[in-house]
Amino acid sequence: MAPPPGGHDGGTYLLPRIRRVREKEKEEEEEEEEEEEEEEKEKKKKKKKKKKKKKSYWRDLY
Repeated sequence: MAPPPGGHDGGTYLLPRIRRVREKEKEEEEEEEEEEEEEEKEKKKKKKKKKKKKKSYWRDLY
């Protein structure tokens, strides 16, 4: 692979293959973070459901 036009750029140029691999890794990390956030939201929802009060016996009598 040829370096970018203009000569040496201080090592910031990456080969396309390396760039693709790093992009895939970033996407996978973002997906994992989104899944973890969804799991946390589900756990919070479950906790909220458990906190609901039961209907009182006296209400059922009337």
